[in-house]
Amino acid sequence: PVPRAHDGVAEREKLPLAPLVVALVLGDSMERELRKALIAGGGNPLYFFSSWLAIVVLALAAVLVLIPLARTVLARRAAGRLLAVATTEEGVSTSPEL
Repeated sequence: PVPRAHDGVAEREKLPLAPLVVALVLGDSMERELRKALIAGGGNPLYFFSSWLAIVVLALAAVLVLIPLARTVLARRAAGRLLAVATTEEGVSTSPEL
């Protein structure tokens, strides 16, 4: 389908709107607090890993970000394998002839 001029990018690409709203609402204050924390730590980003609680929270955040990414990559790989199997079963070779 051809996208119309009045369609939103988020709607057209089927992106969830909630994370965008949260980013717009909290982005400014998060940037301000990040700046304060870096000033308190003398500009050293390792300051965020100074306590075990900070390490646990940052590790949990990293895992929560990486899980959907890993699922997407694995789903695309599985879809690619299914496509390759389907094309070879039909008698069409997916490997280039030299």
